[in-house]
Amino acid sequence: MISLELINSGVNPFLYRILRLMSHFGCGHLELAYMDKDDGIEIYAVRNILKANISRLRLSQIFSSLKPITTEDEHRVISKTISILGNRGINCRLATPFECCRMSISPRLLNTKTQSLTKDLLLRKYERISRKLEYQNSEI
Repeated sequence: MISLELINSGVNPFLYRILRLMSHFGCGHLELAYMDKDDGIEIYAVRNILKANISRLRLSQIFSSLKPITTEDEHRVISKTISILGNRGINCRLATPFECCRMSISPRLLNTKTQSLTKDLLLRKYERISRKLEYQNSEI
């Protein structure tokens, strides 16, 4: 898990840290999940953990001044992570959109309808990110 946090979140630093520590995995605002694959690592998920925690705990009013992270920001984070790790000699890439969905969704945790909806949403999200990365790489 690669965990990222905002330097200046717009909310009380203590509350920001407490909320980040409520994550199931790392302690970041934004989390990137990856797996070892062949000669490097493959990112298969990017998730705004803080947004999920705020929603789950119904704390929207308290954290209303938190700077939002957009889908553009998520793309930028993946792109920069791939670039930084590549500069350090680590082969890093985004998994295929289908593989991102397969690795991100546990069929045992969701009912069939929710699983189908979640899969469709994630597939569109990772197809969009993949297209942006391909376009960005073709410009270089």
